[in-house]
Amino acid sequence: MGPLHVSQHDKKKPKHRRRKKQFLKAQALTRVCWENEKSIDESGKTRVYKMIKEWEFLKGNNIQSNEPILSVYGVNDTIPKEISSNTIIVTKEGMVEMALLKSVLPPSLLEECTQLCREMSEWLATEKDIDKGSFFSGWWTMNMPMGYKCADSFRFELVDTKVKQIQALLHDTFQHILELANPKLFAKLSKLTERGQTPVVCFNMIPTRNESVKEKFQGSYKSTDKVNRPKTNHRDRNDMGISAMFYMGKFGGGSLQLIRVNEHTPKTLVHIQAGDVVLLRANKYRHAVSPTRPQSFPLANSSQTEVDDVKICENSSPTLNNPQADDNTPTLINTCPKQEPTDGDNPVQSSKEPSNDYEQKRFSFIFFAHRSHFKHSKVYCGMGQRQALNAFKADHPYYQSQRMKKKLGDDCLDQSLILTEKRKPIKRNYALFNECGDDKQEESDEEEYQQYEPKPTTEEYTIKVIVDHEKVFKGSDQSRKSYLYHIQWLGYPDETWEPYEHLDDCQVFEDYLKHHNISLFDEEEEDRKVDDSMLLPAWMHEDESLFEALLPIICCSTDNPRHHLDDVPPFDFNY
Repeated sequence: MGPLHVSQHDKKKPKHRRRKKQFLKAQALTRVCWENEKSIDESGKTRVYKMIKEWEFLKGNNIQSNEPILSVYGVNDTIPKEISSNTIIVTKEGMVEMALLKSVLPPSLLEECTQLCREMSEWLATEKDIDKGSFFSGWWTMNMPMGYKCADSFRFELVDTKVKQIQALLHDTFQHILELANPKLFAKLSKLTERGQTPVVCFNMIPTRNESVKEKFQGSYKSTDKVNRPKTNHRDRNDMGISAMFYMGKFGGGSLQLIRVNEHTPKTLVHIQAGDVVLLRANKYRHAVSPTRPQSFPLANSSQTEVDDVKICENSSPTLNNPQADDNTPTLINTCPKQEPTDGDNPVQSSKEPSNDYEQKRFSFIFFAHRSHFKHSKVYCGMGQRQALNAFKADHPYYQSQRMKKKLGDDCLDQSLILTEKRKPIKRNYALFNECGDDKQEESDEEEYQQYEPKPTTEEYTIKVIVDHEKVFKGSDQSRKSYLYHIQWLGYPDETWEPYEHLDDCQVFEDYLKHHNISLFDEEEEDRKVDDSMLLPAWMHEDESLFEALLPIICCSTDNPRHHLDDVPPFDFNY
């Protein structure tokens, strides 16, 4: 019996399914605002439609109005100067480069995460006298990147515990967003999770009062303030893919400034509120944290009045506005009218300083992947802080942090060059004039010289492999070139840099020279010429005619002129 024949009519889907799919696609088209549809391929548009279908929080925004629920821009399109609604910037394939997603977190989840952030902020302010900072969870023991170092996370167990609780609450939301925004990064992180690794989790705490920062950081945490304060106009070069930033807290409004998005958009201001999520490729776009005025962003469930063109929230957080303050640190100016204390009120508290300052801070929780996750194969699980650090240094002996490289500068010598020993003869030029001397003094000199002779060793070292070579320059004027070779010895874990004099009569060294087309003739010739020139006295260097006149007289008495120069070190007579 042959295979069953299926007609083309049977292959088609039912009509009601096709009509429903067409209706959903048409509805998505009417609710999406495209800046330039030609800049995105069909596969990219399909991915955008899938985001609208899967992300439920987009359907809750402007559902009763005809306004678009999502604005889509290409990477090279002109981006507006201010972004305050659901907006994404995608590539041709539909991969998200930057996105602002409004009201992603449900109210119950937002309140629970905000409460945990308040507890951390209150504990740090009262117990440790810290008003702002960045804290990373599970350092070393949970395979965090080795390039970062935050001392606060090592000391504060309560912060580490609370951050892990928030991470567990936001994990499903982060996974749901990342799976559609960047499937490639999601697949890589899924493989890392199977090996016990997780993306980096960072908790940022930014105060709303510049005065409190100055007061808090007068003690031992003044250096921590400089390290942990928000950077301006920077890129996180070690990040992989996009980062997801969840904003929490009771603040009037904030902003994330993107600098030089593309050639058409020099600067863009992304307005954020509590419950929003920002996706950003931080290793590509320069960004900075800066405050913004809350006029355009009134808080929900709060009555508002206007006084002198400034909106004031009576039952919410104070206004963020200080044009004379630094761009990095958000400040507070209270525009509420001063009220006289009554009999039942406490005269110490006023509207300028709220009693619970930790409730007015802006909290952000960031998920991001680090490049070290995809380079380091060894897992340091189950180790303590010091054990993991020693294990990492043992596995990566040549690792050097970016901060140390910046301190040393580009002109600093490498460790291999510092260990090389250089000796220069000082009194060798006067050897021709040593006609007489004290025998006792010469004997004592010989004894001292014998004491400094290295002891002969019978141990031989065998070259396992020559890893690399590099060119160096010798001499005070850096005019003579030479090579140093990176040697890996057989039976020894240490690797050293050796000159060519230490590698004679070695087949591995000769094969390496032939393979890399390196000739040692020029290098040996330069060294020989320099050594021979040191043998000549100064008057011969100044007047070469005298030396040429004396040379025939010495050579005419015998066939071997060196017999008359036994006390003189040999030099080249073909000068």
